[in-house]
Amino acid sequence: MKYADVASVISNQALCSRLVGGQTKCRRDVIRSSIQRFSPEQRELFLSSIEQAAGSRSAYVLFKCFQQVEKESNQRVAQISTLFARKKQRKKKEKQSGATALVLSQCEYRLCDLEEEAKRLQGKRGRELLDSIKALSKGQRLPSLDAQRLEFVSKASHSHPPFDSVRTGRHRRDVFLNASDVCVQGQSFVLSGCPVDRQQAAWYLESLIEQRVRVLVSLHNEGEAKGRCNEFWKQSELEQLPWTSEYTVRQAAVKTLWQEGAVRIDESLLIASNGEEQREMVHLHYVGWKDRGPIPNEELFAKLLLRMKEISPEPDRQVAINCKAGVGRTGTTAVAYTAMQQKERVNIPQLIVDFRRQRSGIVGQASQFSQIYAVVARLSERVLGQV
Repeated sequence: MKYADVASVISNQALCSRLVGGQTKCRRDVIRSSIQRFSPEQRELFLSSIEQAAGSRSAYVLFKCFQQVEKESNQRVAQISTLFARKKQRKKKEKQSGATALVLSQCEYRLCDLEEEAKRLQGKRGRELLDSIKALSKGQRLPSLDAQRLEFVSKASHSHPPFDSVRTGRHRRDVFLNASDVCVQGQSFVLSGCPVDRQQAAWYLESLIEQRVRVLVSLHNEGEAKGRCNEFWKQSELEQLPWTSEYTVRQAAVKTLWQEGAVRIDESLLIASNGEEQREMVHLHYVGWKDRGPIPNEELFAKLLLRMKEISPEPDRQVAINCKAGVGRTGTTAVAYTAMQQKERVNIPQLIVDFRRQRSGIVGQASQFSQIYAVVARLSERVLGQV
């Protein structure tokens, strides 16, 4: 019955079910014209069959034909429409869950194969894989109630507040920092956004000094984070910070390590002193990487990672990284830094999930995601030679 007249079979429950189930084909114009001639009993039988088969493509097409004819919606039609929406959402979740399980179980690669995988992840495949990672991570967020406290609302102007259990400076009730103490694969980090004001900048540096951090990496551009303490590491800013501990910090030995066009890496030494003890922290500034954009120069970025490892080789000693929000460029750098230290094989999607469990939003752009593979592939020979 390729061109069945719906009205002629609608009185038969078996034939109606076959039509809705897609076993009996019919043109949509024939369906619509037949629906117009339905009796109340035929209409009820038609809707009951659609309701039983909700979730199938054929039932959805027939229901849309019915809606086009019956323009005045009633409660029964609204209920069936809601049922289709729920079925669609359930299928979407099942698809995401299945895809994510497949991703994490099959995305471990040898370091020597990462370059080819980086090429495959450029475009739609990379976006779909990253979407699966985001879907898996979304249900594993930890509480971040401190970010909602009234006294911290003005200081929590970011879409990814730190989780309470890993928030940097959580032992001080009066301090709120958009920063997280993160540990993945044995490597420790302080991942943060740009300080909102000078008070936060002072708290941030004091926390790093207290934890004896040796390297601090900034990835946002000069003047990018408007209204914030954008260049808190410079001597002109350090002199104006309201220190609350016994330490004060000064900047020394400013120099440019590498530069190619508009992209460069600056290095300076931050010296903290309390009159009796002196602690040093190297500051690295990767200039030229736009917010939400791809890494502008992968070779210089690889050199940045190697310089970070040279300064702070111990994995249990925290590495501090910050950008404007502390998730995109910061997360890309942290994941790449962790991945490059893996021996022989690495599962980058699993690393991102592990990072997102401790700080939400890590690596949000597909271009950055694929570049992690490319940069780690670039470094693999050098890193393996050092192991």
